[in-house]
Amino acid sequence: MHNEEYEVETSDFAAMAKILEIAGLEKYGDSIKTRESYRFNDITFDIDEYPGIPEYVEVEAESHEKVEEGVKLLGFTMEDTACITESGLREKYNIT
Repeated sequence: MHNEEYEVETSDFAAMAKILEIAGLEKYGDSIKTRESYRFNDITFDIDEYPGIPEYVEVEAESHEKVEEGVKLLGFTMEDTACITESGLREKYNIT
């Protein structure tokens, strides 16, 4: 399963939150995350840390083959990895 993400820059966090609320979206949680990002050969490596969740490395690229290349570069195999969303992590570690 692949989740698509699109990002836009906003200059006012509170105003954007209000726009989402007015559009009928329901807030389901907050998260505080520390992230360090690295890039090599068109592959992004993000070290993420959330309170209550063990630190992990996220590997992102334009293709599955590039992701696999990044995973191997770190000394792992695809069998060592998991594809999980932030909400899935929160559920796994019982964080509300």
